[in-house]
Amino acid sequence: MMKIFLTIIVFLLLSGSVKAQVYTSEIKVEEISGDFTGIGTESPSTKLHIKTNAPEDRNEIKVGRFDNMDPLGRSGNFPSIYADYVLRIPQRVQIFGGGVGRQYLDIRDQAGGQKIKFDAEGDSYINSGDFGLGTSNPDTDLHIVRTDGTGAQIKLEAYTDHSAILGANSSGGVLNLSDGNGNTSAIIRGYGASYFNAGNVGIGTTNPTYELEVSGTVRATTFSAVSPPSWPDFVFKNNYDLRTLEEVEQHINENGRLPEIPSETEVTENGINLGEMDAKLLQKIEELTLYLIQQNKKIEELEQKVKELGKD
Repeated sequence: MMKIFLTIIVFLLLSGSVKAQVYTSEIKVEEISGDFTGIGTESPSTKLHIKTNAPEDRNEIKVGRFDNMDPLGRSGNFPSIYADYVLRIPQRVQIFGGGVGRQYLDIRDQAGGQKIKFDAEGDSYINSGDFGLGTSNPDTDLHIVRTDGTGAQIKLEAYTDHSAILGANSSGGVLNLSDGNGNTSAIIRGYGASYFNAGNVGIGTTNPTYELEVSGTVRATTFSAVSPPSWPDFVFKNNYDLRTLEEVEQHINENGRLPEIPSETEVTENGINLGEMDAKLLQKIEELTLYLIQQNKKIEELEQKVKELGKD
């Protein structure tokens, strides 16, 4: 069979545009005309047109035996292959399309087990080793290499402009998430800056109510907070209305806390704004400094009076 097949290929290459008919005990080439070659037909309409007299006018290319198997692998007495176009190398490769059978490419191992399948109407899968795009030496399940400067990318898209792109370029890896309007809502880079620009972010919580909400401990070597609307330098202004210590004592007795400082209940329910709280604490420190200055002046006055009394 193989010798006959090779003989026909050599003949086709040498024949050019000559019209001819070739017959063998197993294969009949009806027409070689210009750029078209027909097997089983005198009017080829493609580069290679193969036609058989199978029932229901089904066309097929057969390589090897079918052993009464249909395209779906079921055994039985089938009059012909349930497909319009068929290529099969037993226990190796099967291509089926159209007709009653599904359209798919099936590649198997030596034991006949399915390893690669692309199905136009069902599930497709690759179940053999790693898969490479742009590389002949993949080292992961899916390994994509692109060296033209644009970087390698995998894009997941549900609707128009609803997408996630996982990529890598000469600088490193990047994950790009977009919203429904085609705008980038988040970028996570293995290099340079990363950012989130949509919704709240939660760590340790699935329902964040702030831009960044952490349910747990945050540890950092430095922490920078945006300054509150007003910084308490106003305490040292001449027109600042400093409460008397008696007023402060009364407020403490009535409320159980310093003026302008939130209560325990408020902090438990709402938390604290670190920038604002730092400003309030500094305000109290500055007020305490003024009280100390006042007390020091009073002490100096009393010391002076004691000295004067001592002279008498």
